[in-house]
Amino acid sequence: MAEYGPRSRKCRWCGASGGSWDCGGPKCVPLPMRDAIMRFKHDNGTYWRDKLRKAWESGIYDGVDEGDEHLLQSARNRFGSRCLGGPNNVPKGGE
Repeated sequence: MAEYGPRSRKCRWCGASGGSWDCGGPKCVPLPMRDAIMRFKHDNGTYWRDKLRKAWESGIYDGVDEGDEHLLQSARNRFGSRCLGGPNNVPKGGE
């Protein structure tokens, strides 16, 4: 069994064991934040993680709408770089 994936017993966002691929538990990254991270990933290509880390450090989100800017900053403040683990396990086609 793969460590992460649709048939895994680990959440790809928080790493909680015994749940599902998207557990949605109390310690898990909320869906609106997940969606903002996935949009950022889609819009920024291969080096999206580096771009997001730079945006987090500088507070400057070039080309990101205001709603997503707030969600991305909230994800950083609440979860730190841990919330970037979920998109690492998303197949190239998206969800």
